[in-house]
Amino acid sequence: MNLKLSEAEQLYLRNLVVLEETRQQLLGHLDHLWDQVWQGAESRIHELADAADAKLQKWDNKSDPGEHSLELQGKQTIRFRLIVRDPRRTLGGYTFVLECVGQERAKIEKDKEAKHHFELLAKDAGIQPLKWDRSQVWSKELPFIADDIDATVSSVIALMSDAFKLITDFVEWHRRRAGTGQKGTEEPPAGAAAGRGAQ
Repeated sequence: MNLKLSEAEQLYLRNLVVLEETRQQLLGHLDHLWDQVWQGAESRIHELADAADAKLQKWDNKSDPGEHSLELQGKQTIRFRLIVRDPRRTLGGYTFVLECVGQERAKIEKDKEAKHHFELLAKDAGIQPLKWDRSQVWSKELPFIADDIDATVSSVIALMSDAFKLITDFVEWHRRRAGTGQKGTEEPPAGAAAGRGAQ
């Protein structure tokens, strides 16, 4: 057999143990950063869910670590899911994805008033641009600032809170409209942009 390892392959092999140890350390740090993010955002997220009279469902993707999801569940609740993926999945930053669960996106698109109101709330919250692409409504990547971890954590907390507030504001509006049986475009509530995170 004439197989011969290249110089680059030999170099990689010599450093494989060190690289794997460094990788495991990095993943541990990313898990710790998510714990910090959730600790900083938890009370606000629960406050918003309670205001929308809905149950918060939160889970981590065990089969694909680094992906975290938040979803509102409740009677007559339009179901949205906010997904946050850390740098191990996105090679450089935290990625946010807002999805309509199941057939919800199609329902909103067919309801011109609801779609218009959702777009007004999203604009006011700085959740832009929207894209009605299958289940995905919005996505954004925040850079991972290795030299300023605190700034990264703060930015993730702020954007996560803003995106979740958009969900709960729309759910509350949708429930009120269903309860009154009336239609007519409403403007976003005063101060809806309060607490807007870094863009």
